[in-house]
Amino acid sequence: MDKITRIGVDLAKNTIQLHGVDSAERVVVRKAIPRQKFLEWFANLSPCLVAMEACSAAHYWARKLRALGHEVRLIAPQFAAPYRKGGKHVKIEIARFDVQIAAQVKHDSDAQRVMAVVGIGPLTASAATATVGDARQFKNGRQFAAWLGAVPSQASSGGKTRLGHITRQGNTYLRTLLFQGARSAVRTAPRRHDRLSRWIMQLQARIGWARTCAAVANKHARILWAILAKGERFDPSYVQTRPMPAGRGTGRPMSN
Repeated sequence: MDKITRIGVDLAKNTIQLHGVDSAERVVVRKAIPRQKFLEWFANLSPCLVAMEACSAAHYWARKLRALGHEVRLIAPQFAAPYRKGGKHVKIEIARFDVQIAAQVKHDSDAQRVMAVVGIGPLTASAATATVGDARQFKNGRQFAAWLGAVPSQASSGGKTRLGHITRQGNTYLRTLLFQGARSAVRTAPRRHDRLSRWIMQLQARIGWARTCAAVANKHARILWAILAKGERFDPSYVQTRPMPAGRGTGRPMSN
């Protein structure tokens, strides 16, 4: 079998449809497999690009597929119809959607300011501006991050507060994009020399990769709020590292 470079996945309750092509856009595989065989099938496949419609199940499968070494792109539902209609020309469709999204954010001043944040590209910027609406409905960046589910749960005992796992409440699609951007920011931090990148590197040395990614996603969410609600611009040279009292600021690198 020729090497598969891209696969379109149509998730269903019991049976999952696959449509894979090679680098020349020739169809290599078009089949349906039982849900319980899904991961086993991908485990025996060389790493490739996998595209599927963004939904609650897709985020679960995306984590599993990334653990197997595949690159996963979650596509907003309105852009997923071509895959459900046959999955032809996967690369062409993805490229076309990328062009459409890039054209939209080019003329959106809010999206342009959002894209100044390291790790946030046109897809996340367009999703943020389309999903959030009026960011001023949130009191501050922490409330916005909580709405996205990008803050850790808290438990108090004996006068001490312990932070738990990320709540994962709120908008799953936008939160996933933020975490993908956070991973990119953490991964590329050693290449940059601004204060935010140095803070990321110091944080990773203390608490590890996974928790740093969660912290950066939380910070990015607060930055997004400041950009969308207050019209501020991202400034990576400023980093607030000390916790601020509730309702005062968001601990984000910003400038007017």
